[in-house]
Amino acid sequence: MGGNRVQLVVKETEPYSDAAREAREKFGITAVPVPEVGGSQANVRRVFLGLAFTCGAEEDVIPFFERGLPVIDLRLLCREPVDYANPIEPSSVGGAKIAQAIVAAVTSGRGEPRRTRVFAG
Repeated sequence: MGGNRVQLVVKETEPYSDAAREAREKFGITAVPVPEVGGSQANVRRVFLGLAFTCGAEEDVIPFFERGLPVIDLRLLCREPVDYANPIEPSSVGGAKIAQAIVAAVTSGRGEPRRTRVFAG
């Protein structure tokens, strides 16, 4: 679909780092306090779990993946060799599967209580 025009950048981000400053200044993504599960003490950890998608002048940002946000699991969706143009890039077949999953995620569950749903084809 996008060929070499699609670029995925994943930034491991820790609070107070250059990546954290860039996420905040460019996209409004900040660390969110999340309770840690397990252990004998109640701890809170500040985590980054946001996404910025840019296409030309357009920009969409999900500052934090809240509970109830639909998830598209690409590992489950693109399982066949034909789904990939190379080891990290979807082929037109894989891209079509991803597009269908996005449509399903956006159009399903309207009017239902918020819950996390995983879309995998």
